[in-house]
Amino acid sequence: AVGILRPDATVTRVNQCFETIADQWTTFNIQFPVEVSIIQAFTSIARGEESVIVFRLWNKSNLPLGMGAPLRRILGAHLRMRPNGSRNLGPHDVTFRDSYGNVLPPGIGSVNFIDVLPPGQFMYIGCTVSF
Repeated sequence: AVGILRPDATVTRVNQCFETIADQWTTFNIQFPVEVSIIQAFTSIARGEESVIVFRLWNKSNLPLGMGAPLRRILGAHLRMRPNGSRNLGPHDVTFRDSYGNVLPPGIGSVNFIDVLPPGQFMYIGCTVSF
């Protein structure tokens, strides 16, 4: 999204407006500080199969993000199953494993909280999902 900054200057003591300042508009981009991209994932898998899913988090901001950063801005990634109209498949029918192969709690999915992600840096988060 694009934002527009339209300054307005008034001397309140005499109620005098500076009209030429209002003509100096500035546009700027409004965006989230983190971009999430899928690096690897199958578009579909069948029952009994397992798929690797890898996401990339990119800190596009000028400040570090995460609970370990000075401003303590929480950064996390949560991947969970969301049924798409299927009555035969529920959250407990899906198994998520972390990058070490540990089975994650049913119905919760893969939850990752990032301690610190420095400005301009990337972080990769991976898991597997099976039915």
